[in-house]
Amino acid sequence: MLQFVPFSILERLGFPNFRTARAAFYRRAKALFHVDSYRSNLCSAQGALLLTYYVSASDSQANTQWLSSAISLARTINAHRQHLLGEASVQRRSVLQRLWCCCLVRDRILALALRRPLQIGAEKEILAGDGARILRAETAQSIVYDFPTKLALSTSFSALCKLANLSSQVLCILSLDPSSPGSEELTTITERVQDCAEDLDHWFAENLARYRVNSLADKFLTLQNNVISIYYHSTKIALWNHASYAAITKGCPLHVEASAGWREVETAIHGIDTSLQRIADQDMLSFMPISIVAHIAIPVLRHILNIKLRQWEQSATARRRLEVYLAALNALKEKYEGVDQVLDYIRRIVTCLDARRMPPPSSRDVILPEKCPPSNNSDGVESLVGSPQVFLRAIVVIQIALSQGKYPEEHELPALPVSSPAGSSTQSMCSCQSNESCELPDLGDTFDGLLDTTFITGALELIQTEDAYVDDAMVTGQPNSFTSEVDFDEFIDLHDST
Repeated sequence: MLQFVPFSILERLGFPNFRTARAAFYRRAKALFHVDSYRSNLCSAQGALLLTYYVSASDSQANTQWLSSAISLARTINAHRQHLLGEASVQRRSVLQRLWCCCLVRDRILALALRRPLQIGAEKEILAGDGARILRAETAQSIVYDFPTKLALSTSFSALCKLANLSSQVLCILSLDPSSPGSEELTTITERVQDCAEDLDHWFAENLARYRVNSLADKFLTLQNNVISIYYHSTKIALWNHASYAAITKGCPLHVEASAGWREVETAIHGIDTSLQRIADQDMLSFMPISIVAHIAIPVLRHILNIKLRQWEQSATARRRLEVYLAALNALKEKYEGVDQVLDYIRRIVTCLDARRMPPPSSRDVILPEKCPPSNNSDGVESLVGSPQVFLRAIVVIQIALSQGKYPEEHELPALPVSSPAGSSTQSMCSCQSNESCELPDLGDTFDGLLDTTFITGALELIQTEDAYVDDAMVTGQPNSFTSEVDFDEFIDLHDST
């Protein structure tokens, strides 16, 4: 795999950079996949699963299509019906279990990162313990890591399997599971969100919170644990954003108690900040999986909007936080296509809001409980609560862009956020009295429209679209130093007045 090849070797092979080499090897692998008709379905499924990790600026749906092929091929050999494998050898059962487990995990990660529908329904019994059992059986045979590191990596992968299992419940709430029921009442959504959030917190306490890797431990173990931590916090962001979105679209946006949800979002973003900083401290940003780009897009956007909304309180801390994200994006941009498109999505959202005169939050717009405990992130929460529709509208745009692989057209964009005119009271803005709708789009309809294009099997044809991508493969190569070549002011002019 290319991610294990140092750049010096690629140079000797005549490739000027990682992206050129990756594209060349992908074309060759794709040709071999279609030409070799004598290959077993097991090998074909494994190959298709590996090809889901390729990112192309010319085919935004390639990873989803390859996953569809891998799942279809895995089913032809009954990898999903392990109760029928009683007569198979122990080795073959292990291979099929591993294949199906990887298909399940990959399906969840793609769906969560890109807001695309699940291709495999919830199968908790498969994900419960197979990950650890499969890898631990091969621990003694590893020639890459020593026994303690391999054992720790297998434990980490088991935690990822459990998180993928929980994420299937989250994806049902987000209406990304075709088998899930339709829209629900606001109270039901809130209850389900709270239940899922509690399950996620319990998973975190059992798997990551009590396990800390010291600076002398294997760097890739540190990387893997923090990447999984980012997945966890990203899942919570998606969950609580959905609850806030439902509160605004199904209830009165000015009367719904939103501060608790915003604090959950802010806490999760702070968790991603911490995990990303730990990876940067280990000089491992360039080793991150490409899936991180989709998972950090919302935190990047939130940091920029927070600074835009609070220009009078800019701090060095806010700059440093955003700089870590830009350094991560820059490191991944050197190895993968598609990062430029995500940066362009964010830039266009910020530019659009600037053109619309994005208002700073005023004290009368901030809805906070009277007895709210102090928080280190209170400034960020105040910005989110003070301008909830600004933040939610931006999130909707970035989600649609990632799902479709292109920036949405004007008719696909949500309506502009409703803001209080100067000197008017928030009571006069109440949709319960004025019947003025927020006019935010129905996300379920947007994502359901992707169902016709995501479940594709057979030969894959190149489709000329912009890229939206995710990749869960661990990238190895010569790490870049912790510097960002992306100009901070390309995204936001800190001295611009609105």
